[in-house]
Amino acid sequence: MRNKNFNRGNGGLSLRANAPRQAFSLVEVVLSLGIVTFCSLTLIALIPEGLNANKASREQIIALNLCRNIESDLKATASTNTVSPLYGIAIPAATTAVPSTNVVTLYDSYATSTVSFSATRSSSSQYRFTVTLVGATTSNPNDPVNAKIQATWPSSIAPLAPSSESNPTNTIGTVNLDVAINRFGS
Repeated sequence: MRNKNFNRGNGGLSLRANAPRQAFSLVEVVLSLGIVTFCSLTLIALIPEGLNANKASREQIIALNLCRNIESDLKATASTNTVSPLYGIAIPAATTAVPSTNVVTLYDSYATSTVSFSATRSSSSQYRFTVTLVGATTSNPNDPVNAKIQATWPSSIAPLAPSSESNPTNTIGTVNLDVAINRFGS
């Protein structure tokens, strides 16, 4: 009787006549293709969400940087001046009993190579900035001037009311920055 096993050394070819063939069944192939397709479609569906989150983050960063520009302008104002040097924002002086409040609305403009702000909205305006300044009182003249800088976009959207916690339905985004400005001894 003849041996049905053929061996050729230790690392060689081994062939068995009775050994079953190793392969994937059609069910296994279809199932694995279905899983790969489902995972791929899920990843493709997440791409727009990632792009939208990236755009929203970019808008917030730009708006916050522009708010910081306004903050820098307010902080650079000497204590003897009542108007900021760069953007012309009037800073309230100390009043007797109740602190005075000044609200200024500015719009960004990219008409030039550098960013500028104006009191009127132009076709190139993307953001609306509302600066609310609350001055000190004469009884506490060394108190800082409190500034709330709020950016909303698009620029045609009115700012949120101070007591409102929710955004209007047509607002895409809002950034708030609260600043205390030292107005004495600078």
